[in-house]
Amino acid sequence: METGLNTMIDLLKNVASPECPGPTAGAFHAQFFISLMNDVFAVLTDTSHKPGFKQQCAILQSMLNLVETGMITVNLFDPATQPPGSTNGQFLRLHLANLLGSSFSNLSRQQVEMFVTKIFELHNNPGGFKELIRDFLVQLKSFGGDNSDLYQEERALEQQRQNAALPQALQAVDAAKEAEEDAAMMD
Repeated sequence: METGLNTMIDLLKNVASPECPGPTAGAFHAQFFISLMNDVFAVLTDTSHKPGFKQQCAILQSMLNLVETGMITVNLFDPATQPPGSTNGQFLRLHLANLLGSSFSNLSRQQVEMFVTKIFELHNNPGGFKELIRDFLVQLKSFGGDNSDLYQEERALEQQRQNAALPQALQAVDAAKEAEEDAAMMD
């Protein structure tokens, strides 16, 4: 699963890059953006996909960032179905509020709208964005039980900080790294 999520992150970066011609990027976004967003939210809120949390957040954040920074220049909606002057940001906020509101009847409309507003506000703050998503998932109660996979990255960073604080003689040894360093010295 991790490979597929990393591929999606790379795809979004490539389509948004200057090397991807505007008409090609526009056609991709017009055809696939909303369905990809829906699918990522479906996977993110499915309790069997907790291990991909970091990449799922990165995908969502990247997608919201494209909308908020104006990188998507085509309409993500049918202009005939939206009020005149609607923007992609306005449409996507409404779309996500409706999607999440209809998917999770245990949340009030106010809770959903507050969440949607916040994810757009945090579109360029990876730490805050991930924390908000994690809190939302816990709030859904669909993530009852063991949520430790949602905190995997933080635990790894804490372990690194603790190891770095130890005197060198007490630090854990990375056997593979030691072998590489020894091999490099032999050359």
